[in-house]
Amino acid sequence: VLAMALSCRGELNYPLGASLILGGMIGLSGIGCLASAGLGRYAKRSALFYLLMNIILSVWALLFMDSALWGFPDDPEVTPLILAGFYTLLQVIHPVVMSVLGGPVMRLAEFMLGGKAGEDETGGAVLDLIPYSLPDSLESNMMIIQAGLARMASWAHEMLMIVMNASQGEDPDERSREILERHGRLIIVMDQEMTRAVTRQVQQQCSQLQAELIHHQQRVAHELKEIGAACRKSMKVLDGKHQFHGEGRDELFIYISQILDFLAYVEDYLGQQIQKTDVALAQEMEDAIDEMRDHLTLQAGTIIETCKGARVQEELAFIDLVRYLEHVGDSCLSIAETIPEIRRRFASKPPRPF
Repeated sequence: VLAMALSCRGELNYPLGASLILGGMIGLSGIGCLASAGLGRYAKRSALFYLLMNIILSVWALLFMDSALWGFPDDPEVTPLILAGFYTLLQVIHPVVMSVLGGPVMRLAEFMLGGKAGEDETGGAVLDLIPYSLPDSLESNMMIIQAGLARMASWAHEMLMIVMNASQGEDPDERSREILERHGRLIIVMDQEMTRAVTRQVQQQCSQLQAELIHHQQRVAHELKEIGAACRKSMKVLDGKHQFHGEGRDELFIYISQILDFLAYVEDYLGQQIQKTDVALAQEMEDAIDEMRDHLTLQAGTIIETCKGARVQEELAFIDLVRYLEHVGDSCLSIAETIPEIRRRFASKPPRPF
């Protein structure tokens, strides 16, 4: 607008006006980079990506500016229209350039920020909360916490997969054990991050609806931590190299498969892959898990009582393993019952506090 106004008065020709437009684009994206300094990695990456794209577009425009603007008269009545057309052309070309160079530019932005994409020194278990001095930070941080819950569910799901493989007699390799321990630590760290975030959230001025949402998110984080703990306990039992009764491993495979399906269901909920919540279905899945638990526990107890030469320690370990895994189902049900409350509160657009 400034370039058009000055060109109308004859104080600016179109090459200088076009340069002013390009400088404004770069300057505006530069302000975005400065504003992102106090935010998280993803905000910094987005702002840097926008700056790099504008620099590339400006370099292209400068190289071809003479030929693109050649032949137009330096007329105060025409120059504003030329500048308006030039700016419009830039905005049309911008998405085209982004579709072609978006990937390489994004990788360049990641390289300039340092570290690996999507990771930090704690493996992604840090919540990059928005400073509370910024507008609407409370609602934005609730969404960041929600994304953190989805990451926790993904880690827990991978841990249970490793436990399932180990239950079939497969000795986990070093990488699988490292993943199990690493994800277990990450879940604990993330739960601590959630607690700190929730404490900071409730210290802000918030409505009752927002306070309830924060409470439900904390409850989900606690249940996910319990799932991680149950997986680690189960793995310790399996590390004992126990020889369960004849069909014990096949029964464990069916049992863990039920629990794994339930955990995957919860993970899809938290990752918003499933939009419609169904608490009744979650209860059915939990009932099936409880029924299988009772069957396996009773069967192991019967073997101990009636079979001569029964390996008592082995069967007791089997019962412990079944109970640890059942805790995963209990936590999944608790999460499945809480998620609809979170969804309703997000959809309600909590009123601003006074």
